[in-house]
Amino acid sequence: MRHGLGETDDHTWVWRPATRTIVGGDFIVSSLPNAGTPFRVQRYIPEWADALEEMAELEPGAVARAVRLKADLLDARARATRSFVAANVLRSAAVALRDPGDRPS
Repeated sequence: MRHGLGETDDHTWVWRPATRTIVGGDFIVSSLPNAGTPFRVQRYIPEWADALEEMAELEPGAVARAVRLKADLLDARARATRSFVAANVLRSAAVALRDPGDRPS
């Protein structure tokens, strides 16, 4: 059992090498991670991407959540989450450069 940060700070996932299966728990969602709702502010998006990438590196044969997910989708979701992170970092940097008055002196 492995711990990671994702939508909340208490996510876990399991790697079972004998069957090359990952039980991804709440790290595995049906679409791009729910990272932008104002109603639930606790999100660990870069760490969520890290966990998905760690899972993808194991090259599982199957990935399970509440329902079975094709393993090849894990890598795509990891890339999509990392792209989301990168886009938001770039957007934040662009805003900071555009409005230097918000930076601490």
